[in-house]
Amino acid sequence: MKGIVLVIAQLAVIGVLLSQVTRALLQPLPLCGLVTSFALLGWAVASMGPRKVRVRPEPSAKQTLCERGPYRWIRHPMYSATLLMMLMIAVSHPSWIAITAWLMLLTILWIKLRHEERLFETAIPAYRDYRLRTKRLIPLVI
Repeated sequence: MKGIVLVIAQLAVIGVLLSQVTRALLQPLPLCGLVTSFALLGWAVASMGPRKVRVRPEPSAKQTLCERGPYRWIRHPMYSATLLMMLMIAVSHPSWIAITAWLMLLTILWIKLRHEERLFETAIPAYRDYRLRTKRLIPLVI
């Protein structure tokens, strides 16, 4: 149930951010950030396998640990890509709505990834060692 609530909150905040899109998103910095985020998202999906991608944080019964592609360095590259993408929208149209929505998204995804990590650690014994070798969202940082 917690996972569903987090996904609904995540999608609602992303909807608010998408409503803030303006032509300013096509300026060089936001556009570069968007391209980078889409590349990271595509790389993560391709590395995991499109059929294994899940929006909910709960692992499936046949879940395996992916350590290919960006997963070699970070545990949540799709969250990283989403945060970067939405940050580019927020900074290209800096309003209190956009900034607040991005901060809410950051909070929701942080809660969601911590919840997901607890579930994965229980479901996949190798996850604990993987967690110790990798960062959550940004290589070499966090």
